[in-house]
Parts: sequence; C-alpha cells; structure tokens
Amino acid sequence: MWGEFRSLALVLLGQHFPPELFKDNGDSIVFTRSSELSGGGGV
Repeated sequence: MWGEFRSLALVLLGQHFPPELFKDNGDSIVFTRSSELSGGGGV
C-alpha cells in the first residue's frame, strides 16, 4: 500500500514543487528547506 501511495505522491509533488524541495527516503517523503540546500543559515 505504501508503494502505491508513494508513487502517486511523488508524481503529485513533482507537479507542484521543485525536486530540490522534497526528498524520497524510501520509507518516507520529507520536505527540505531551501536554506539547507543552499548552505544558508537563516530561516
């Protein structure tokens, strides 16, 4: 059941958010902050 949900969720997320804003961990999908990716410190 998770595999089916994960596949659908990744497609939907990819349609609405840039790929660098979310990460597929295999057993979870998490949102990342753009400041973490760019090395910035502030939120």
